[in-house]
Amino acid sequence: AVPERSRVMSFFTRRLFTVRRGKPMPVSKQHVRDFYDAKMSRDPEVIGPFLHDNVDWSIAGPVDLIPFCGQWQGKDAAIDVMCRVAPSCITVNKVIIDDLLIDGNNAAVFNRITSTQNRTGRTITYQRAEFFGFCEGKILTYRSIMDSFDIAEQVLGHQIDLTPTVQILKAPGLAPA
Repeated sequence: AVPERSRVMSFFTRRLFTVRRGKPMPVSKQHVRDFYDAKMSRDPEVIGPFLHDNVDWSIAGPVDLIPFCGQWQGKDAAIDVMCRVAPSCITVNKVIIDDLLIDGNNAAVFNRITSTQNRTGRTITYQRAEFFGFCEGKILTYRSIMDSFDIAEQVLGHQIDLTPTVQILKAPGLAPA
């Protein structure tokens, strides 16, 4: 009976942890959720196992105003931005995942973030779209697009005056047809 159980367990282990027809197993929604939990910990030892050594990490936004925006190459750089740069600016209090879509080794997430600006104590809330590319269960590419105009106004503590831009757009010859 023991050899039979061993043979059955071996079959299931091979099915669960090997590639199918030469293609890697797709990433799961739970794996993506687990990454968010790891990221919230801000612990490099917890985050590291989710990242590929050659991860390409990119967050679109005004780098001068929001220092954790920009592009980083490699696991150490991505961990640095998650564990040192971002926490020096804001403390993330809550992440609500509104949508999580999986397509093979790719994931797309739309979420809402509530954080506190460390310098002022102001609450900063914003929406973000994130796109992940996985290789062997590890994040190889990360792209984040957030409503950086809204964040910029919240970080500055006032609305950004767009009057000069609006006046230029209303100038003769520049109006939409």
